[in-house]
Amino acid sequence: MGGCSNCGPSLAAAGSPSSASPPTISAARNPAEIAETAQHEYAVTFPIAAKAVVVGPGAHPFYMWAAEVRPKDVPKWNFHKYLIGRDGYIAEVFPSAVEPTDTRVKTAIAKAMAGT
Repeated sequence: MGGCSNCGPSLAAAGSPSSASPPTISAARNPAEIAETAQHEYAVTFPIAAKAVVVGPGAHPFYMWAAEVRPKDVPKWNFHKYLIGRDGYIAEVFPSAVEPTDTRVKTAIAKAMAGT
């Protein structure tokens, strides 16, 4: 989540709030522990949703939909990022290795916020 804490406030101010959903492919931690770690170790201020299954037949409906529309972009590990455009569709996908502060992420967010 390293860079996530830097993105949340600026996105919220621009009218595009951030949220996180811990995947069940991560270490088996309980939701309270995940939220506490995110807040204390990474200074995350945006909402942390409940843990969710992100791959396979038991995946959360959002991730099932995302896998249907972007089958090559399913989460492989923690910190997988989906950028949802103003139209409600997936605008861009970033794998775990891409930090939230990466120029590619910032550019995609700016483009999505501009509606282009």
